[in-house]
Amino acid sequence: VAFDCVAGPSEMIENEKDGFLIPLFDQQLFSEKLKLLMENESLREQMSAQAKASIKRFAPEIIGQKYEQFIFPEKSLI
Repeated sequence: VAFDCVAGPSEMIENEKDGFLIPLFDQQLFSEKLKLLMENESLREQMSAQAKASIKRFAPEIIGQKYEQFIFPEKSLI
């Protein structure tokens, strides 16, 4: 559960699939989603499994390759 601010949570969380993105400053909805996850074990486990799968896109070897392509774009053309 994260507030959908400009700092990047939407780059990491797919709303209602592997977490919840809450409009900025909506404390009521934030509390509701936390409570929902605390009370619903199957939803919590489902979202946890999805999060574990989606986090693989941030593995060091994948990010490193993207970073290298960004810094040295001419290498990716070879």
